[in-house]
Amino acid sequence: MRFPSLFLTCVLWLGALPVSAQSLEDRVASLETQVADLWQLYDHGYGSGTAVPADLVGNEHLQWGYPGGDCVVLINDWFITCHDNAHRVPEWVSYHLTAESLSGDAERTDNFRPDPDLPERHRAELADYVGSGYDRGHMAPAAAFRRSEEAMSETFKLSNMAPQTPSLNRVMWRLLEDDVRELASKSANIWVFTGSLIVDEAGALVEPSTFIGANQIAVPTHFYKVILVESRDTAESAPLPYAFIMPNQATPQYRSQTQRIAFFAGTTLGVIVAALGISW
Repeated sequence: MRFPSLFLTCVLWLGALPVSAQSLEDRVASLETQVADLWQLYDHGYGSGTAVPADLVGNEHLQWGYPGGDCVVLINDWFITCHDNAHRVPEWVSYHLTAESLSGDAERTDNFRPDPDLPERHRAELADYVGSGYDRGHMAPAAAFRRSEEAMSETFKLSNMAPQTPSLNRVMWRLLEDDVRELASKSANIWVFTGSLIVDEAGALVEPSTFIGANQIAVPTHFYKVILVESRDTAESAPLPYAFIMPNQATPQYRSQTQRIAFFAGTTLGVIVAALGISW
C-alpha cells in the first residue's frame, strides 16, 4: 500500500513516534506541533501532484483532498472507498457528514454481502469471516447513514469492512464512531477518512502476516480515523484536523463515559489518543 495524502501521512507519523521516554505533557506538545506543521504543508499545496480520477473531481466527500493509493475506487452517493484488491480490504473510506445528514430512521438490517462491483478473486466473501474470530469491522459505520435505507445498505458491503478483533470493534472503535457522530451534530461539517494499516513495531508499512478465509483476507495491525472539523463559528477557515490510530488488539480498553467528548472542545489533545496507547 502507499499513502501519498498528507492526512494519511500524518497518521503514519503519529503511529511511529517513540513515546516511552517522554512525559504525557511533552508528547502532547510534540504532537500538537507536528499536526500544525503538517497542516501548514497541506495549506501550501503539499501532495498536489496526486492525480484525482476524473469522476471524483468536485466530489463532496473529497473536498479537502484525494488521498490516492494503490487501490480500486468505488463510488456511491454516501461515501468513497479505496479498495485494496490485493489484500481484499479497504485502504481508506471517505465521507462527509453534517448534522442534517445524520438525521433519519432507517433501521439496521445487517445485510452483509460481497461487493458485486469487485471481481470474485479480489473481494471478501461472507464465508471468509465465518469461524475466523474476527468481526466484520465497518469503515463507514452503519449508524452514520440512517438517512435512507439505501445509504444504510451500502455500508454492509464487505468492500467497506476489514477484519477487526471483537475487543476493538465492540469497545473503543464503537465509542470513537459514537464521538464522531456527536461531533458532526455540533459542527458545520466534518470529513472523515477511515482505513486500515499493516505496520511493524516502528510504524513502517509491511506486508500482512495474518489472513482469514479461503480468499486470504489480510488482517490489519491497526485502524485509523482522520477527521477534518469545520466549526459553525468559523466556517470560512480551514478545518481543524484530528488523527486517531487504534491497534487491532486482542484485549479491550475502556474509558470513562465523562471523558468521551471533552477533547473535541478546542484542543488537539484528541490526536494522541490511540497513537500513544493512552486509556481514555
